[in-house]
Amino acid sequence: MSVRAYRIINIEYDRESFNLWHDKNITDWLDKHIWRKDQDSGFWSQLDDDGCGTVEIEVSLLEKMLNELKDISSYTKDAIKIDIEETKKEGDNYIVYGCN
Repeated sequence: MSVRAYRIINIEYDRESFNLWHDKNITDWLDKHIWRKDQDSGFWSQLDDDGCGTVEIEVSLLEKMLNELKDISSYTKDAIKIDIEETKKEGDNYIVYGCN
């Protein structure tokens, strides 16, 4: 089966959920827990050298992260909780974040 490339016409972003440079505790945790053995890659490998691109994170992993990490700002924690709620309502089990 082939994989085709399509020109993107419109990408919509919601509000900011977390910051890759300022929320280092989150990115460190995600990098430690996202590991795809079949691709030999983790969180950062989904992004380009500048940390831009898209990452897919399972809802269950984000819930686990919120339970384990205690040093997340209330704004960031609330934003991720909203992401989880909205994603579950849509019937999805992972969230795609655009990072730029």
